[in-house]
Amino acid sequence: MRRTENPFDTPEQISAAMDEADDQKNASDKLHILRHSLGLLNGQVEYRNHFVTGPGSTDWPIVQQLVDEGLMAERPGSDLTGGDPVFVVTDLGRQYAYGSRVFT
Repeated sequence: MRRTENPFDTPEQISAAMDEADDQKNASDKLHILRHSLGLLNGQVEYRNHFVTGPGSTDWPIVQQLVDEGLMAERPGSDLTGGDPVFVVTDLGRQYAYGSRVFT
């Protein structure tokens, strides 16, 4: 039986590869939320700019990161949102969602 060689020589390389995979997943999750917020998942015509989520949801930490990075802004919730905050995509977030590589 032929043994498949391990492409990683050290635990550090394995850890770095896992971190890179996590970073790629995180970037994909962020892009998905931005595009969903703008209504771009089913086409290329932007028709909204909002995303509602709250603490405890799987989206919460991702949206908080988007706010920290200036890609989304948080607005207070209301009865309509069940008290959860509303998040809107900023101009920088819109550039990211559309695939622009220009960031300041």
